[in-house]
Amino acid sequence: LNSGIPNRACFLIAEAIGRERTERIYYHILASRLINQRGNFVDMRNAAIQAATELYGADEVAAVEAAFAAVGIVGDEGYQPPERRVPVPGEEWILVVSAQSGDRGLYLVKPDLQSNDDIVLLTPTPVYDRTGNSVTVAADGSFVLFVDAANNLRVINVDGTDETVLSSTREWASISLSPDGRQLAATTVFEDGTIVLFDFENPEQSRTIELKRPTTQQGVTTSVVLFADALDWDPSGEFLIYDAFNAIPTATGDSLSFWDVNLLEPDKGFIVPLLPPQAEGVQLGNPTIARASGRHVVFDRFDSSVDSNEVWVFDLVTGDAGAIVSTGPAIAFPTFSADDSELVYERRDRTGRTVVARIALDESRLQAAGDEREFLVGAQIPNWLVIAEEPPDPATSVEEGGATPATFELLGAHPNPFNPATTIRFQLATAAMVELSIFDVRGTQVAQLIRGDRPAGQHAVIWGGRDDGGREAASGVYLVRLRVRAAGGRVQDRTHRMTLIR
Repeated sequence: LNSGIPNRACFLIAEAIGRERTERIYYHILASRLINQRGNFVDMRNAAIQAATELYGADEVAAVEAAFAAVGIVGDEGYQPPERRVPVPGEEWILVVSAQSGDRGLYLVKPDLQSNDDIVLLTPTPVYDRTGNSVTVAADGSFVLFVDAANNLRVINVDGTDETVLSSTREWASISLSPDGRQLAATTVFEDGTIVLFDFENPEQSRTIELKRPTTQQGVTTSVVLFADALDWDPSGEFLIYDAFNAIPTATGDSLSFWDVNLLEPDKGFIVPLLPPQAEGVQLGNPTIARASGRHVVFDRFDSSVDSNEVWVFDLVTGDAGAIVSTGPAIAFPTFSADDSELVYERRDRTGRTVVARIALDESRLQAAGDEREFLVGAQIPNWLVIAEEPPDPATSVEEGGATPATFELLGAHPNPFNPATTIRFQLATAAMVELSIFDVRGTQVAQLIRGDRPAGQHAVIWGGRDDGGREAASGVYLVRLRVRAAGGRVQDRTHRMTLIR
C-alpha cells in the first residue's frame, strides 16, 4: 500500500486548517481507535471526518473532505467486518500429536471423548515437535500435511491412506495450507528470515518472501527478522498471519531480541504488526485466526519477567483484546474450534505432563465462558478439523445423441497412486484452448501432456510417469493442472494431486 496518498491528504488538511488542529484530529483518530488494522483509504477518510466532526465544526469537516477528494479518496464504503460463517457440515475431530514417551505419531480424537475407542491412530510416523505448527489440515478435512521428525514434508489422507513424502530435503519446520488449498506457506529450520509460498494452482508462481520489519518511515523497512515460526491463513485466503523472532542491534553491541505477530498480504508483500511494541520481556507468538469469522486472532503472550504465559484473543475490527486463560510457564499453541466457540491448546498438568485442554468463549470471543478443562493427557499440537460431508454429484446435461457436459472439470487420475501410468480425465462444456501439465510440489513443470484446441466433451490422457525428456519421474506427489482458455479469453485452472510410486 502507498501510505503517501493519505499522507498527502494530511498535508492538505494542515494547509487548510493549520498544523495544530490537524494534529488533534489525527491524535483523536488513534486515541479513539476510529480505524483498525484492516482499514483502507476510505476508512482513513471516514475516521478523519468523524474526528473533525467530534472536535470542530463544518469548516474543518469540509477541509478534510476536500483534502481526501484531492488525492482521489472518496465515498463512504470502507472495510466491512467479516460475517460469521456456518461451519462446514461434517464430522468433527481434534488432531493431536502424541507427547507420550517414544511416540510422536498423529492421532484423531473425537471432541466428545469418552474412552480410548474415541482415539484413532492416523499414522505412527514421528512428527516434528520442536514447534507447535508442524501440522496443517485441508479445509474440507480430507487430508493432512505434516513435517516429520526428520523435517521432511508429508501428506496423508484423513482415513490413513496414501501417506507420501512430498519433500525429502530435511529442511521444513512450520506449515499452513490456504483455505482453498491453492497455497502452502512454509518455514525452514534455518534462520533465513523468509516464508516459502508454494502455489499448487500456478506452480511457476511459487516464491520465497523475505520478511522485513516495517518502520514509521514511508517505504523504509529493516532486516531484523531472524526467522518466522507459526503460520495461519485467514478464511478468505488473502492474509497470512505469522510470528517472527527479531534481533535489533543496540549501541552496546548486544541485541534486543523479541517475538512479535504480523499480518502479511502475500500478493503485495504488505506487512503490518498485529499489535504495537510490547514492554521489555513480553513475547507474542503462535497466532491463529478464527475459522468461522476471520475476525479474531488467538495468540500466546509470554512474560519472561515472571516466566508465565497467557492466551489472549484480539478483535481485528474493534482493536479490543482479552486474556482468556493462563497456562503458567507452558507455551499454549492455541487454536479455535470449528465454530470459534472454544479454544483448544497445550499446557502442563500438576505432574508436569503435557496435556491438551479446552475452554469455552463467550459471544465476544474476548472472554472465557467458563473454566478450562483437561481434554487429553500426553498430547500436544492440537488442530480442530471437520471432515466434510460428501457433496452431491454436480449436475450435468447431455445433448440428445451426444455427451457434452455442462461443466468444466478436471475429473482426476486413475489409478492413484499409480505405477507406471495413470489416466487423467477432464471434461469441457465448450470447445477451448487446453493446457494439461504435470508439476512437482516445488512448482517445476515436469511434463506437458496437451497444448492445443479441444472440442466439448469428455477427454482422457495417459501419463506414463515420464518428463518431457523421456526420463522416468521419481516417486512422489505430483500436481496435474488443467488450464482452459475459452473463446472469450477467460482463463480457468483446475488442479489435482496424484502419487507416483516406483
